[in-house]
Amino acid sequence: MSEILKEMDLPSILRMRKIVPNLTETKALWQALYEKYSNSLPKLFQLDKPISACTAEELERVLLRWQSTNDIWKSPSVTPTRVRKVETEVKVTCMRLLRGGRWLLMATQTGEVIYADLESPEIAVAQLIPRQSVPNQNNLNVHTNIDIEVDMLQSESGELAFNLALVESGNVGGVPSRVRVWSVVSTSEALEARLLSEFYLDRHLAFISSMSLHGPHMAFSALALLLGSSYTIIVKWDEVNNHGPPFGPSYPMKVFPSQLYHYVRLLPNARLFCVGESSGHGGAETNFNIFDFSKIQSVTELSAGTRVQPIWKEELSDAPFDEISQPFICASDIRFVFTIYDDGVCGIIIPNDMTTPQIVELGEETDEQGMRGTISYGYRKSVRILSSSVRSQATVSLALSTHSWPDDDAKEQASKCTYALHVVSDHFLASQPLFDESSGRVVVAGLGGLRQHIVDLA
Repeated sequence: MSEILKEMDLPSILRMRKIVPNLTETKALWQALYEKYSNSLPKLFQLDKPISACTAEELERVLLRWQSTNDIWKSPSVTPTRVRKVETEVKVTCMRLLRGGRWLLMATQTGEVIYADLESPEIAVAQLIPRQSVPNQNNLNVHTNIDIEVDMLQSESGELAFNLALVESGNVGGVPSRVRVWSVVSTSEALEARLLSEFYLDRHLAFISSMSLHGPHMAFSALALLLGSSYTIIVKWDEVNNHGPPFGPSYPMKVFPSQLYHYVRLLPNARLFCVGESSGHGGAETNFNIFDFSKIQSVTELSAGTRVQPIWKEELSDAPFDEISQPFICASDIRFVFTIYDDGVCGIIIPNDMTTPQIVELGEETDEQGMRGTISYGYRKSVRILSSSVRSQATVSLALSTHSWPDDDAKEQASKCTYALHVVSDHFLASQPLFDESSGRVVVAGLGGLRQHIVDLA
């Protein structure tokens, strides 16, 4: 019987359990189910320890929350299981919700990185990286961006491990941006960080619009205001520790003049995916580009970089850019979800060999009563914030919707539902929500960066 159960899908097993309650208690069954869905989906799940150390109950909980999330996105109305708040004493300027929905990373205006364990009954904030600068320092605004190294999510011991990049950018020319790369691992019920590399970018780079961390490389799209140009820069961070001003001489980097991209993402095989926007005859145009940076010669000065032609480019006319997802790593390709105003939800499928990428339609745009708001995409689900306020009472609605890929086995009719989150605040920030598709957890920023709302939908 156990071998038969392993071949069934999760909804069928849950129905059978109502008839025979003790039939699904073995770890072997839940481990087989976990491995089956992990291998058939993009990387959605995340364990904090080796699967061999997980109990049947822990694996069951991961899968049941994922199934509950699927059911909620099909429901006509939503009632969250709980809504909580994380409050901080210093303004949070950047957040990342790690895959699995347990760990929330928050970078503050002082350069400090703190985190919260959202699985804990009582959420407490702990320090991961100590503060590096003073708030409101003259002519210095700390701009932080955190990215996860997607190729190193499991350490040799099987526990959660990732690399984190933190950038502190000056708001005027001549103040060099400092970059630090940290290795982070989970130990028992906490996270620990170890500094791997620290270096400075060229002092002319006054504004960084996007950055990406993958393997030994970091990529930046940045504006050199005093030079009157923008550049795309790729640095091998593990070879430039203690380089750049004020450390000493410049270091080798791959540079080419380009537009200021909204989004850059390093891909395997020395490829760089960039999304930009330009003005055309019919209005704004969105362009998608893939560059092969293995053929770009390294230089030590921005001005020495020469223009590079992409190996693939696609332009969408009269299509202003809205939002794009993080990459979804599938067995044979890498996928992104994005929105083009008035054209709905679309996807990009990039084969692993980088040949013939294609743009496909996934569904209609999430638009509640003509209102627009920031959106966060999962592989088949999305969450959009729609906010309104009267005096000191702010009402924030989370609009949930689904979309499907052309090669999905069972295409289901797209669904939409809305949950209204009432927040008393006159400084509510309707920034992009954070959304974990496997746990149904949403994080919404509020109160000037000092309060984050945790909404558990599953």
